[in-house]
Amino acid sequence: MPRMREIAERAETSVSTVSLVLNNRDSAIGISSATRERVLAAARELGYTPNLSARRLRGTAGAHPLALGLVAPFDERLPVMVRSSIGAIRSATDAWTERHALPRADLLIETYPPGEISRVLSLHVNSRYNGVLLFNTVAEDDAYLASAAALSLPVVVVQRSVPGVRCVNVDNRAMGRKVAAHLLAHGHRRFATISPAIASQAITTRIAGFSSAVAEAGYPLQPDDQATSAFSAGGGAAAAHALVARWRDAPAAPPTALFVAADTIAVGVIHALKRSGLRMPDDIAVIGYDNDPAAAYTDPPLTTVDAAIGEAATRATDWLLESIQGAGAPPHTELLETHLIVRDSCGHHPAGWRADEQIGMGPIERTAAPHRGATPRRQP
Repeated sequence: MPRMREIAERAETSVSTVSLVLNNRDSAIGISSATRERVLAAARELGYTPNLSARRLRGTAGAHPLALGLVAPFDERLPVMVRSSIGAIRSATDAWTERHALPRADLLIETYPPGEISRVLSLHVNSRYNGVLLFNTVAEDDAYLASAAALSLPVVVVQRSVPGVRCVNVDNRAMGRKVAAHLLAHGHRRFATISPAIASQAITTRIAGFSSAVAEAGYPLQPDDQATSAFSAGGGAAAAHALVARWRDAPAAPPTALFVAADTIAVGVIHALKRSGLRMPDDIAVIGYDNDPAAAYTDPPLTTVDAAIGEAATRATDWLLESIQGAGAPPHTELLETHLIVRDSCGHHPAGWRADEQIGMGPIERTAAPHRGATPRRQP
């Protein structure tokens, strides 16, 4: 294995700079991003791999357990990711290691500032993990992953689509359109949206799908009917109160349907709308997204999109483990089926209604419980 002096020579910098970069301490003294990239490139070219046993003891006898990294930005979405995905990842990993007679794998959570995935050293030099699952990436992270040189270990991105990287996702744009179709079928003609202020591919595409569908139907979203929110129930309540105040001061009739792009936010939205004296779905229909467990217990119960989050975590884990073993398909995006779960916050489907008759799309199922049989299909 190359020594730091050899890496320093290749990168045309000092040994101390190499040490700071490889130990992820370069930001403290202001080492430039260009120098950092030169050091990481030199380390990859020379085959540098830190001594895992020196970094982290993982047993003294028999086979060492696999170490899987669950890497995500440190922001308001992190607790939701852990709650919704960790159980599926643990179950899939345990089943795989049992089948292969291996020790139980270690699952390690690592966070980074949103948009700064380039600073996650373990993606560049394989210092901690056998493979990594990436969650909640933002636009800057996706752009970096798409343009980065080959990563140093197997990686699967969950609920995103990034060219040249293994991804498990759903068609957020199509589901945004299906939400619009459901509301249009109920006779709604003025719409509002609340979406997280955090910019992400999933949020952007589901709102874009909804917006394009209502616009094609002749009822485009108005700027004053669109709001952003912190990714929390409290943020949703604040955004809903702001919209209601805006509508009460406006001469036009207010929207009668509201699409909230995340259930965590929708919980607060429903609370705020009720406090404002609005009835759901009589005065305003509300639809969320994600099928968070809390959605079934709001008052009224929240209609939502089952985004196959647990299924995506399971499939991504299986794919990652296959890749670690040297098998698995080449990089592409695998899409899972999603479903609209219709509850009382927006009313039920009119008799004989089909989504394809509304906006040229396939039918939406009405189901009383989260769908557990998601099946994958490859993105063209």
